[in-house]
Amino acid sequence: MAEWRDVASDYSAFSPVLPIPAGSSHLDVSLSLGLDWTETGSYEYSKLYWRRPDQEFSEERVICFRVPSAGTAQRVRLELPPELKEAGASCFRLDPLAYMRSGAYCIEGVDFVCDPLLRDAASVLAALHAIKQRTRARVAESEMAGNAPHLRHFPESLSIELTPRCNLRCRYCSSHRTASLHSEHNKMPEMQPETLRRLATQAFPYATTVSLVGRGEPLLVSQRLWQTLQEEIDRHSVLLSFVTNGLLVERRVTADLMTHIDTITVSIDGGTEKTMGTNRVGAALSKVVHGIEYLNQLRRSVRLARRPRLFISWTLLKNNVDEFVDFVDRSEAFSVDGFYVRHLMVYDESLRHESLLSDRDKFAPQLSRAYEILQGRGVKTDFPMGWC
Repeated sequence: MAEWRDVASDYSAFSPVLPIPAGSSHLDVSLSLGLDWTETGSYEYSKLYWRRPDQEFSEERVICFRVPSAGTAQRVRLELPPELKEAGASCFRLDPLAYMRSGAYCIEGVDFVCDPLLRDAASVLAALHAIKQRTRARVAESEMAGNAPHLRHFPESLSIELTPRCNLRCRYCSSHRTASLHSEHNKMPEMQPETLRRLATQAFPYATTVSLVGRGEPLLVSQRLWQTLQEEIDRHSVLLSFVTNGLLVERRVTADLMTHIDTITVSIDGGTEKTMGTNRVGAALSKVVHGIEYLNQLRRSVRLARRPRLFISWTLLKNNVDEFVDFVDRSEAFSVDGFYVRHLMVYDESLRHESLLSDRDKFAPQLSRAYEILQGRGVKTDFPMGWC
């Protein structure tokens, strides 16, 4: 019977030289990951290295994959690279909890599989993830090579605006801060489901992540468009990220979507109802906090090895900087994974007096305190340069 190993003492597991049966196209890796809630915030993926007997293990010969759930035995199918198929024999090194310092794993076994026609659903999924890994490698090569006149590969990530419409009128928003701008953008159409399907067919097979960004609130789209998005990210095994004002998460984010979520970022620009209502016109802090609590409970209920990341976005103004430190204290209850903190972008001169940039020294202690708190918890932070 397979034994559990602690990653702190047994970071990698090694195989002897294994003959590769003729016609093998895939490798099934059967394992379990023992991760508590805190550790699911560190797991990203597992790594399987391979080499011929005359080679050393190398990052050039590795397959990255994700184990979906924590605490249960699972079988993950991986497509064999052409070089490995032709090797005849191979040694393997498995890092089940790559880059992690805590957690446990149990390896049940590895089995070669022959499925040349890709008839099995597991093989179809393995082929899809192999395409994505090759795309990520080509992106890295392109970035190392510098600017090129023509991009010869698909992107590994996409940013899509589903709608320019919004249910709030944040006073510093470039698209909705005035009644006229708000009305103008809310009359614009959302993306048509057929357009999204065409885009997904062409680009999603190569993409690792898709981010919903733009002028509007992504969760405000029609049920038909949202359903189309869910179907396409499921069909193409894409991870979804989006920024939301948090008011509609219970309507749109469900347990079955959790397996496809990379990161959900909730915008909060006030620690009291008064400040929140002033800065994000139409929002209620209590409703947004309730949405965050709902997301956190949902994340805990699905027992994923890599929990969906929950981030807070905060725009700094003079009227909320003190409340920001208080909210950072409160955020521990939500198991927040990260904070994006940004300065006010002044689109309207009447708001320039709210910018912190003219009083850097005055507000630096508050921001430094918030930064120290988050760093002490191990929370990822993205703060303005030079303030912390």
